[in-house]
Formats: sequence, C-alpha cells, structure tokens
Amino acid sequence: MSLGEKIYLLRKKSGMSQDELAETMDVSRQSISKWEAGKSTPSIESLVAMSEIFGVSVDYLVKDEAKPDEDVRVSKGKTDPIGFDEDSVADIDETDLGQKPEETKADGSFNGERQGSGLKRALLKSLIVAIIVAVAVIWGIENHVIATVLTYLQIIGTVVLVGVLLRWIYIIARYCLKRYAVLTLALLVFIGAAYETNPKAAESSSVTFSDLDSLAPGESMDQVVMASVGNSATISLERAADEAETVDGITVWKVSYTGGVINCHFYMTVSDNKVTSVYDRYITTFGGAYDDEVLTSTEAYGKLTFGYKSFFGLVSETCWLRGTVTGNNNEITITFQM
Repeated sequence: MSLGEKIYLLRKKSGMSQDELAETMDVSRQSISKWEAGKSTPSIESLVAMSEIFGVSVDYLVKDEAKPDEDVRVSKGKTDPIGFDEDSVADIDETDLGQKPEETKADGSFNGERQGSGLKRALLKSLIVAIIVAVAVIWGIENHVIATVLTYLQIIGTVVLVGVLLRWIYIIARYCLKRYAVLTLALLVFIGAAYETNPKAAESSSVTFSDLDSLAPGESMDQVVMASVGNSATISLERAADEAETVDGITVWKVSYTGGVINCHFYMTVSDNKVTSVYDRYITTFGGAYDDEVLTSTEAYGKLTFGYKSFFGLVSETCWLRGTVTGNNNEITITFQM
C-alpha cells in the first residue's frame, strides 16, 4: 500500500474532507490532493502531524508493509483519537485500495469534497478586503490624501525605473566588455574623440581689433586663437572692399571665424559708433551639420547664432560669433564660442 493510499484511506475512515485535513495541518488543500495522488511527498513535519491526527505511527505511513500491532499506536480494544481501532486499519479491503484519491476537476471543484466552508471563508475575506479598500479610498478623497499618495508613488516609480535602466546599462556594458571587448573599446575611443574634438570652447573667447582707421577697403586684421582643445582658428575683421559701401559715415565690416571644423561670417554696418544692421550670414561645417541659424543685432553688437551637431548627434552645441562696437569707431571686439 502506497503512502498516498494510506493517507486517503485514513482520512476517509476519520470522516475528514481534504479541506478539513488541510486546515488542521495548516497546509493547502492542493497539497493533500497531491499527496494522495502520489504526485508529491509530504515533509517529515507533515508526516508527524498526520501520525498524530490519525493515531498511527510514522513507520506505518512510510513503510509499504507494516504490522498493525507494531505500527498502530493504540492498545488492542482501545480506539484511537479519531474513533477507529487498529483492527479497522488492518481490515482495509482491496475495494478500498482500488479507489483513487480525490482529484481537482477542471472547474476548480473536487470529487466528494465539501467545499461550502472554504468558499464561505474566501467570500468573507474578499468582502472584508473590499470594505477596507472602499473606506480607505473615501477617506483619502475627502482628506486630499490620494493626490499626495499618487505623487509619492510617481516619485517611487521614477526611482525604480531609473534603477532598472541603470541595471540594464550595467548588464549590457558587462556583456559587451566580456564578449566584444575590442569593439567596445573602439566605441569608447570614438566617443572620447567626439568629446575632445567638440568645437565648443570651455568658455567664450574674445579678440579686440584697434586702429581700424588704418584699414583700407578690402583689407583685414587677423588673429589666431585657440577655439577648443588642440584646435586653432582665425578671427578676422575686414573693411568692405567696395568704396561705395563706406558713405555717409556708414562703414560695413565683415566679421569672420575660420576654424578646422566650422567656418562662418556675417556683415554688419556701423554708423556713429552704433550697429545699424546685420546681413548676409554664411556657415560651413566639416564632419557635422548646423541648424537654427539666427542673425540678431542691437546698437552695441551684431551676432550670428547657430546649432552644431556631429558624430551622429553625439555632440550637439550652440555656437555664436559676435562683433561689438566698444564706443570708439576705431575699435571693435569680436567674441565667439565655437
């Protein structure tokens, strides 16, 4: 006789359902069903508990053949705690052995079991939980707590999301370094090169050109500057070449920046130490693209602003070139950020 058959027959003799036995042992009803069907084996603690409930020894449960006078822990003529004596256990016939343990049906019910008590308990627990949740929601709405709770949940959710993203970044980075070390290092070098060759200087720089009256039309003043780490550029201020462009006290100046990555210039007209207009912007880039170019002016300066993107969008900066009249028609300061 198998262990499952013994559990099944002893339970039947005791008049207990699977639910009742499970509740007595503090286990699930599914565990009892699996034990009786031989799909799983109870633990030592469960065997000891069943031996106490049924009034038999553990040896009787676990051994295939056991003598009742040795294994059933009751004296002859006395009944065990659940009301059957050792003779009733010893006299189990083959008809009982041929019965199958109770199994769960597809609809959730099980053969021969009384489900009423378990279903009532489940419904009662669900009702209690629903009442508590309803009371909590009503109280939260009346006391304006729901909004605060949602805010905190949003913060917590954001933190969790960031943590998950960082975790995935770590996993991907570790995988890449392990499987594709050379490719990963090449990518890091590429990104580092993109950062190092970023045309934007750490801070804006300026160059002041003086003694402008000495320039004839078409002539310019140039100065080499450091635009970014390891990159040089030339800042130029040129008087317009056409004599006709310098009439009625109006002087046209070409403000230029010439670098290894970006070349740009614009024209501005100056009269009575004031900028009167700006026009004709020009921009070229190498290894990138520019957008959002804007040409603006005040009485003090003319300015060209544009966006620069390179290395497939990994580098994106705002660049500008500005020519400022310092209050003396003989002096102009060019400021740039590239």
